[in-house]
Amino acid sequence: MEKIKNAFESYLPRLQKVKGWFQSNFHEINGKIFTLYLKVKGFVTIKRIAFLYLLYLTVYVLKAYFSRDDLIIGLCLSEKCLDALNGDFSNIITLTQWVITTSAIAIAAVSLKLSQASFEQSKKNNQFNNHISNKKFFSDHIIRELESLSYVSRSTVDINKYYHFMFPKSADGIFDLNENYENSLLAIRKYLIQTSNQAKKPGAFNYKKHQAKIASSLKDFGFDLVRLSRRDFNLVEEEIFKLVDSVTMLMTSYQKSHMLTEIDIHYR
Repeated sequence: MEKIKNAFESYLPRLQKVKGWFQSNFHEINGKIFTLYLKVKGFVTIKRIAFLYLLYLTVYVLKAYFSRDDLIIGLCLSEKCLDALNGDFSNIITLTQWVITTSAIAIAAVSLKLSQASFEQSKKNNQFNNHISNKKFFSDHIIRELESLSYVSRSTVDINKYYHFMFPKSADGIFDLNENYENSLLAIRKYLIQTSNQAKKPGAFNYKKHQAKIASSLKDFGFDLVRLSRRDFNLVEEEIFKLVDSVTMLMTSYQKSHMLTEIDIHYR
């Protein structure tokens, strides 16, 4: 400690000269520093705000030192010295405390915002990946089923339309089954049961109206059916019902009460 004290004391004469020069040129120096302050761009960044405040703090301390003869450079470790500093620089100490506290809050808020943004982006990425994975699983299943069929081809069904009919909110990461899917299945079953019962009566079945009804009912499922002969349409209809049932069994928990192939068809 003694060596440090002696080292400071040896520099005091030089500091006194600097102090005298600073006092005589203070206004010019202060103007140049203020000009530099104004030229710094991007005040909103935390780094630049910290730099500007440290610059201001330095100017404040230097101004106090060079404008007063009772202040000297040295180590301030004693309680008396610290009390004196607290008295002489109470305003700047209070301001510094406020700046540090405010900066900490600002940094925490920015970090929270960045974390939230990162979380939201990660959530969107996961939702999109799940959407693509589920859709691919759905598409692969239909393509495999189509390969085993003879009268229904890939051009007959719009797989994308079929998927979004079942899972309309899939792109948002929501895989709840569309209520209209179940309603459509039950409506088709009801129609098939009624038509099959009526077909037992001679001349009661109109296959042209039946084709139009089935084609209309399956449009939401992505099927594009054309007018065919009665025999050909029966073959196509049977395979489509098998395909729809396979998808229903794979993607839902529905039982036989929702299956189209579980109906005893009498009009074929």
